[in-house]
Amino acid sequence: MEENPDWLDWFGEAQLRSTEGKVLLRSGQLERATSSLVTSVKQATPRDKAVRSARLAEAHLAGNDLDGALDAANYGAELLEDKVSSVRAMDRLKEFSEQLRPHKAVPAVREFRERLQALSDAA
Repeated sequence: MEENPDWLDWFGEAQLRSTEGKVLLRSGQLERATSSLVTSVKQATPRDKAVRSARLAEAHLAGNDLDGALDAANYGAELLEDKVSSVRAMDRLKEFSEQLRPHKAVPAVREFRERLQALSDAA
């Protein structure tokens, strides 16, 4: 088997699982998507963990797992507060936050949205 060319070094297992999860999510295969995205987040660099946590949150929400969705989204927010600076991660978390509108009366959703707003204001 051939070795990967140098220009493909960035495309490791974490990126593969992220892409796989995105495709599976779009095709409605939520359990498989969530599994791939969990693997991707675990294996990624801190910045990519923050970016990918939003898609993992989307997968959980699509599967009617609001708690799992908020756990993933709050993990991304925590990384942005403590370790990384990423406009892309912030944008993805904001997009996810919009998907939470139907759940805005839930205290944990309000807390996440307030946390994200505070992060955005601080940027």
